Amino acid sequence: MKLAEFFEICRLEEFVNNLPGTFYVLSSNKNEQIKYEVFVTQTTLAKTDRLEGEDNPGEITKVEKSAGASAGAYLAATGKTGYLTSGPYLHLDPGRYEVSFAVKSAKKSSDEVRFDATAFYGRDTLAGKDVTLGELSSQDFQKVTLGFELDEPADSVEFRLEVPANSTVGLDYLELVKQS
Repeated sequence: MKLAEFFEICRLEEFVNNLPGTFYVLSSNKNEQIKYEVFVTQTTLAKTDRLEGEDNPGEITKVEKSAGASAGAYLAATGKTGYLTSGPYLHLDPGRYEVSFAVKSAKKSSDEVRFDATAFYGRDTLAGKDVTLGELSSQDFQKVTLGFELDEPADSVEFRLEVPANSTVGLDYLELVKQS
């Protein structure tokens, strides 16, 4: 649902800094004037369900078909540096959580990928882990798990996987489980 529209970035910042919950902003450029539209979203994810990788793409992804993937497809890196996945910008209540990334890499090297969980659009890091491509090298997807605890509610929680250039990383799914 569309909430607001702005033509000045400073007015947009003022508005979103006071906005509770989850939202997204679309920008468009028409006749050299940038328009920002703010929308509310009600993203929910059951606390024990999976989010398929292809449903949560990042900035440098393509979808590949694979019988070995849980839903028949997975996110694959395009060879550029950046986030293979980011989002889904959830609201989470206080408690202990684990997020697992089902990943693989066809390339063995000492290059590292970065897994992290953040809140408030990346402002607060909840957990993070660096893993070499050699550790992920496999034809099968394997889980990399991060644990974190929230003492108070957190908004815009996202789970990110940052990959280096020329990597062959694939992401099948993310799984979030509330421990307590």
